[in-house]
Amino acid sequence: MTTPPRLMFVLPSLIGGGAEKVFVDLANWMVEQGVDVHIVCIQHTGALRENVSSSVHVHTLHVSRLLFAIPALRRVIKATNPDAILSTMTHVNFILLLATRLLGNYSGQLAIQEVALFSRSRGMKDRVLSFFLKFIYSRADRVIAVSDGIAIELSKLLPNRQSIDVIANPINLKKIKILSQHGGSHPWLLDNSLKVVLAVGRLSNEKDFPTLIRAFAKVHNANENTRLIILGDGTLRNSLQELIHELSISDCVEMPGFVENPYVMMAQADLFVLSSVAEGFALVLAEALACGCPVVTTDCGAEPKKMIEQGRFGHITPVGNDDAMAIIILKSLETVSHKNNMPEHIRTYDIDVIAHQYLGVLQISELFKREPFD
Repeated sequence: MTTPPRLMFVLPSLIGGGAEKVFVDLANWMVEQGVDVHIVCIQHTGALRENVSSSVHVHTLHVSRLLFAIPALRRVIKATNPDAILSTMTHVNFILLLATRLLGNYSGQLAIQEVALFSRSRGMKDRVLSFFLKFIYSRADRVIAVSDGIAIELSKLLPNRQSIDVIANPINLKKIKILSQHGGSHPWLLDNSLKVVLAVGRLSNEKDFPTLIRAFAKVHNANENTRLIILGDGTLRNSLQELIHELSISDCVEMPGFVENPYVMMAQADLFVLSSVAEGFALVLAEALACGCPVVTTDCGAEPKKMIEQGRFGHITPVGNDDAMAIIILKSLETVSHKNNMPEHIRTYDIDVIAHQYLGVLQISELFKREPFD
């Protein structure tokens, strides 16, 4: 009997972020194809743990600092001896390459996925990190960018690399269709007299929810029947709640936290707004479009503009400009009177398409003949 290929995903945690959700979906899809799948969480698990298939092995390192993860990560890799390893997010990629290629001799297929836009990083810490990444990313067998924009930046960072694979983040269209029609909603979304704006994302600086909140205050000033719902958790919750209170819009803005099924709200909302400063891919925008929700996005990267086909399927507003955002939100709410059909090109992001691309890049269909990791 042939032993199934073994694949390991390495990520920071299983909190409700876009990168984590992508890896959970890929892991579940892979295990259904008969792949022996392992997920390694560097620090802790999180809300997405419940979404992981019972057939997927989950390892948690429980370290307080990333560098402390190296010995534990090496032990897990040695014990499981995967045929291929895939990691995501810059800091995790860095740790994995240290553990396997600089301090070890892992000989399986090693791939890293990059989701960050380096050109939007201007601080000294980011410049120092980029310097080290030029050296350490060269040790990966495959470097995967989630968009053409990130691939261009990586090619500048790694000028000697012959190729960078571009594989978009997947969305599970079958699951989205089912979940968008079932599950708990919000009372505002069931009130036809209200116009509800929805946003989804980690409550962090790069998502720039302060600009959205300030813009919505202007929107509500012009139309008191508008409401704003922001789904997600993060370190900025308290400061965002303070801003909402300062703007006297506490009665028309709610932040319910992480919601396992945001799709039913995406299907019912009058408008979805992506307010980010920078996005390598913008998974939630693709999901909102899949639900047929009208969208507004900031000019935060090439992939969001590609998703809405330069304005054909949504509106674009400047980054960090609450006045411009308020105008475009009001315009969108006034002109959109019905739900959109899912744009046909969104099907290219479906997990059945994307996961097969990963199978090819990772060569997971082949059994590797190599020495065990030591």
